[in-house]
Amino acid sequence: MAENFYKLLHQRIAEHAEKDLARYGICLNHTPAKPITRQRKWLDKFKAIHGMSYSTWLYKKKHSHPAEAEQPTEQVTESVEASAVIPQEAPTPVLA
Repeated sequence: MAENFYKLLHQRIAEHAEKDLARYGICLNHTPAKPITRQRKWLDKFKAIHGMSYSTWLYKKKHSHPAEAEQPTEQVTESVEASAVIPQEAPTPVLA
């Protein structure tokens, strides 16, 4: 009977201690958050740059038609060539 009493007493003490800690916002069974890995940082940066997750970007890349994928690159090269300004050398003065 004494063993039962002490077992119950320890259980009650633990319950009251847990309630007291909960009152102050402390949780004993809390699992700590996992640290942010290098991969997670890379994925977050990719999403910020491209506006979509890497898996979505990869899916779109794999399932797009080759003709559609080539159009933007051709338009970009034409506009770059058209807007390119070739600097000309100024004529050198002849000293007499």
